[in-house]
Amino acid sequence: MKRSLFALLLAIASLIAVSPNAAVAASSSSQRPSRCDVVAITSLGFHPRHVAPGGHSTIRVVARNCTRQPQNITVTWLGQFVGSGVGIPPGCPAIDPLAQGANFKPRGTFRGHLEFVVFSSCTATALSETVRFTGADGTVLAEKTVELRIRSS
Repeated sequence: MKRSLFALLLAIASLIAVSPNAAVAASSSSQRPSRCDVVAITSLGFHPRHVAPGGHSTIRVVARNCTRQPQNITVTWLGQFVGSGVGIPPGCPAIDPLAQGANFKPRGTFRGHLEFVVFSSCTATALSETVRFTGADGTVLAEKTVELRIRSS
């Protein structure tokens, strides 16, 4: 009996550890913030969240240092226009990655933003933007992606 109970618990634990949906469901149902070892992204979003071609939007990120030591971290912004096909949609530019330094005080906060213009010729349905915080050794400490919806004119 003890052996079969142990096997059942082990099977459940392995399913939870392997299933990304289970992990997301568990974390989204909790009111507590996610675990933070060094840096946590506390807010990421486009303002406004929807634009028409020819419009513009600003993406804003807020992150916090979860340690009692100052942190010198690299923030990399990775953007890409997306559409219904493969590759960059017609009329839209390629977006080069943009890296910048983020110096956190102990338990401090970093705020950053970028403004995007959607060319009137751009046929994309969305702009996907990822913000990645990396340590000096290249370790990804925090990463999040958000989309700007582009309404057809």
